[in-house]
Amino acid sequence: MSDPVFTRCSTRRYTDEEVSEEDIETLLRAAMQAPSACNQQPWEFYVVRNEEIKPRLSANKDGIRMLTDAKVVIVPCYIKKIKVPFFQLEDLGASVENLLIEAEELGLGACWMGVEPIPDRVDLVRKTLDIPDTLVPFCLIPIGHKAETKKIEPRYKEEKVHKIY
Repeated sequence: MSDPVFTRCSTRRYTDEEVSEEDIETLLRAAMQAPSACNQQPWEFYVVRNEEIKPRLSANKDGIRMLTDAKVVIVPCYIKKIKVPFFQLEDLGASVENLLIEAEELGLGACWMGVEPIPDRVDLVRKTLDIPDTLVPFCLIPIGHKAETKKIEPRYKEEKVHKIY
């Protein structure tokens, strides 16, 4: 099966091959194509390639290795004050999923590393990237060419489906 929804998995090891600017723009276009409540598009994205800054984004060793190995880290942030608040997390979730699926489509590996709602992680990322208080860092997405392959197991479970007709 070649459908990226069913072949995508979290990649934590990357090769030394660079990720092109064209691929980064394609990933960001996919992210911004996501649905959002009242079409507010409450997102902004930081793109990090700086080798000194990437490892400082994580508070744990596993995260540091993953962020350092990746050629780029994308940091989606949500805008705090919008006309119709309360759905920023859902909007960013849809945006990140689009980005992850597009990464698979491009033959790249990526991993969703949670930041929001953990205050220490939010503060660490905010300070490291000098993110203004008007934005909240949502997650970190290390991206690169895959240095690992994983067997994908189907996750569909009939018992988790409740049909009401």
